Amino acid sequence: MPKRPADDANVETAIQAAGIEDDDWMQKLLKVDKEQLILIVSLIVNKSNIDNKSIKRARTELPSFSTEKWIDFAARAGLPEHPSYLQLEYFDTPVYQLPPSFHKAVFENSWRAQDVYQEAVEQTREESRARILDPVSK
Repeated sequence: MPKRPADDANVETAIQAAGIEDDDWMQKLLKVDKEQLILIVSLIVNKSNIDNKSIKRARTELPSFSTEKWIDFAARAGLPEHPSYLQLEYFDTPVYQLPPSFHKAVFENSWRAQDVYQEAVEQTREESRARILDPVSK
């Protein structure tokens, strides 16, 4: 099932269409006890005749940054049309001496992740990837 473009899931537009003017409505709802929040959401869903399939589709089809194009993001964020025009300042990444126990734990978990997701060349999905364990040299 293809993912929706980022513009189709614009929550802010939906909130404005509902006429909600209170800026902290989300914080107020999140402060409510979990069981009470479930009742509130269930009431809204039942009154609106929204089926479970629609809710599941809305949760799983949220926009993914892997489908975002720079030109679209730059226009919304007020950035140049091409990333090379950003004129970012140079910075040094700090070097830390971490204990071997830290490295052992990181690599053990990374090996498990590699077992599940395989190497990038083995993957058939088009989602973005990050290889944080690859060595970096100057």
